[in-house]
Amino acid sequence: MVVGKSSNLKQQIWGSVGTALVLIALLSGCASKKSDNCAASASDLCSSTMGLQAQAIAEGLINPLDVKGDDSNEQAEIDALVISAKDKLHTGSISKSKSKPQKGRKQMMSLADITLHTLRNSPEIGIFGARTEDAYHGVRIARAGFLPSVDMKVAAGYENSGTNSTIARGVPRREGSIKVKQRVLDFGTTSNNMKRAKNLYDSSQLRLIDKADAVILDIAEAYLDVMEQSQYIANGKQNIRAHQKFYQLVKANEGEGNGTQADVERAFSRLENVRTQVIDFETARQKAIGRFRRISGIEPGKLRMPPQYTKQAQLNRADISSLLDNSPRLHSIQADSKSLRSQIKSQKATFLPAIDLQGEANARENSGGRNDAAHDYRGMVVMSWNLFSGGRKFAVKDQLQARLKENEHRYRKAYNELEEDMIEAIRTMRTTRKKAKTINDQVRASEKVAKLYTQQFSVGKKRLLEVLDAQKDLFAVRRDRISNRFERLRANYRALRLKGRLVETITGKTLLDHVDVN
Repeated sequence: MVVGKSSNLKQQIWGSVGTALVLIALLSGCASKKSDNCAASASDLCSSTMGLQAQAIAEGLINPLDVKGDDSNEQAEIDALVISAKDKLHTGSISKSKSKPQKGRKQMMSLADITLHTLRNSPEIGIFGARTEDAYHGVRIARAGFLPSVDMKVAAGYENSGTNSTIARGVPRREGSIKVKQRVLDFGTTSNNMKRAKNLYDSSQLRLIDKADAVILDIAEAYLDVMEQSQYIANGKQNIRAHQKFYQLVKANEGEGNGTQADVERAFSRLENVRTQVIDFETARQKAIGRFRRISGIEPGKLRMPPQYTKQAQLNRADISSLLDNSPRLHSIQADSKSLRSQIKSQKATFLPAIDLQGEANARENSGGRNDAAHDYRGMVVMSWNLFSGGRKFAVKDQLQARLKENEHRYRKAYNELEEDMIEAIRTMRTTRKKAKTINDQVRASEKVAKLYTQQFSVGKKRLLEVLDAQKDLFAVRRDRISNRFERLRANYRALRLKGRLVETITGKTLLDHVDVN
């Protein structure tokens, strides 16, 4: 029995070994026949992966600052931070993927999302919203002056009354009265108070609209500041990598006897200088993030590049007059002036008498001792007239006239500021548009110069300082390109703000759809 089991075990082992040898032979044959296809598949997989990575960077799913690649993708790292309107048309290929996003990955934020959040949660907008509500209730208070006032009094208790010889103790006393008063004539005091309150309400509504638009411009500029500093950092890191390569080249030349230690130290000094520049950019970005957080109340996260809105932001000198005529800021100041004029008229009316209709009914029982219930009713026309107030009325009138004069100066100042802002926006849009092509040409030329100078330095045809200066010029023109791009965006957004269409352009809805002014 033991021998039989041992033989069966040997047969099973040899059978397994034979099967394994057959499989190895088959796999070896497949590998030998299809080695070229396998290599091609690996190459296709690599290129496909790089293509998906580039597309993910362009669509904002990957932060290009976190991607480590070869130097051929250095310029793409800067441009990948900008997601243009055209790039958004290609996001469907990844958005339709069935793969689930990784946990913890921050979602991309758009300017529209930030705008909606700010409109709902900004304390500055909330303050002006509360002021608008305050002014609305002020209209209700002024309207109450046209309606009658009714006062009622009811009292019950006990009293002791009498003379020194006769005192009635613990007498139950009850009394009640009702008074009705209706203003008949006050020579415009009440009606002008009503106009004043309505004008203040109109002014507060317009200020709320203007403030909301101003806050959205602030958050848009903070949004752009964060993105601009991020691109400066990407440009600086690209500059660091170029200097690191050149530093290694200089060291290699010095080791071969084609350079000096002074050249190595100079290249290292320039490398440390560009590293310091990146630190400065990172500090500026943190400041921009702080401003963003202060306005919106949230961290910026990963931001999408907003559209330029070039067509919507078109602004001409001929449009300035009509835009100023429709400015909420100027209209609010005009409403303040109307309110002050109504208040002055109301104050002047206080120099004249006021006529009221008054009705009163009283009922008393056991008032001043034990007695039967007594009633009296009366209706009267009452004229009241303040003949002397120590000069207070004149002082108040003069004070209101001084405020009106101040408001007129405020209007002229605001008009001039808005007009100059529009002219400046027009000038900036034209200047940045003209500079864009020139700067792009400079970038292309500087890239060629830096590359050629590096090659010529390797064969001893260029000096060290020439190569370093060429790289410095390339970094500067790239920075100018970034600066010009964002300056143009800011000018477009300011133009939309001056036209009163900033929120509408970003969110697709008017500002009144987001802000309740009723």
